[in-house]
Amino acid sequence: MIVAALLLLWGCSIHPVSSFLAWRLEQAYPPATVNVIAPADAIMVLGGGVIAPIDAVAIPTLKQGSSRYWYAARLFHAGKAPVIVAVGGPARPNKAMGAVTSEEILEFLVDVGVPREAIVQVPIAPIR
Repeated sequence: MIVAALLLLWGCSIHPVSSFLAWRLEQAYPPATVNVIAPADAIMVLGGGVIAPIDAVAIPTLKQGSSRYWYAARLFHAGKAPVIVAVGGPARPNKAMGAVTSEEILEFLVDVGVPREAIVQVPIAPIR
């Protein structure tokens, strides 16, 4: 039973299978255009779409999940909420540098025109 459970866990975690499972879940929730989103008190954007900058590069590297940052900025500029809550933990691979994803989100949003005062940064402590 343990071997079967481990094989099932491994099978579900390999890239083609996990991507297919995620795609099946995401199909039920297609992206909405900004004009159909109702106004709210805040926009929450989760980390994970950025890699902290390394010494040779002064800006963070955007990954596939960074589209959520663009979308949060678009919602803010459309007047859908007065504040953006940026949530994120340690940025990898530069954990030793002390970079936090919420700081990288804040920097990105400021670069695309969101006022710093409109961003609430919520750093998440690493799990030990």
